[in-house]
Amino acid sequence: MRRAFLFTAFAALVAAAIPPPIGADAAAAPTAATVSMKAFAFVPASIAVQQGGTVTWTYDETPTDVGCESPVFQTPLPVNCPGHSTTAVDKGSDGKLLWDSGVHRAEGFPFKTTFSKPGTYHYICVVHGGAGANNPVTHMEGDVVVFAAAGASGAAAAPPQVQGTLAVTGRGAMWPVFGAIAVLGALGVLALRRRLDTLSP
Repeated sequence: MRRAFLFTAFAALVAAAIPPPIGADAAAAPTAATVSMKAFAFVPASIAVQQGGTVTWTYDETPTDVGCESPVFQTPLPVNCPGHSTTAVDKGSDGKLLWDSGVHRAEGFPFKTTFSKPGTYHYICVVHGGAGANNPVTHMEGDVVVFAAAGASGAAAAPPQVQGTLAVTGRGAMWPVFGAIAVLGALGVLALRRRLDTLSP
């Protein structure tokens, strides 16, 4: 049983290290997508758009959720929630973040970014995600995968624009998402095997 567990864990790690093939779902990727900020999470955490597509982030916290608008998090410091941000992890050639909405509550959203260059863009909420998250429980991070437009060559494309002004370049890391899926799948297989072993005579 231990040998099977080690094999399953090794297979999950190998699967996590192999990124998905770019272009596999390019035809199915929409030209626009929306990401909801709710309950200290980006929903969905990973989205795909076609080259030239726009992603819109909305602030959807409500007082009845366990999120920023909950009365629990509307108290004086140290327990409060100033809001959320959508902030690129990578920087452009000018040394500035590729995009940053700033930390806001409902009044600061929706926030839109248009992606003109294919690639994977990792982003965080600067309050609740990344290395400086204010809470060890919240991991408010996400990825935008931008697929090349049909018929687009590898030639230099115009850089994407954020709010129509800020060039977006660089790449993020999508492999942690696929790694987590692989690990969860492996654990599910292991649990199923254990269940079947207990049912066997």
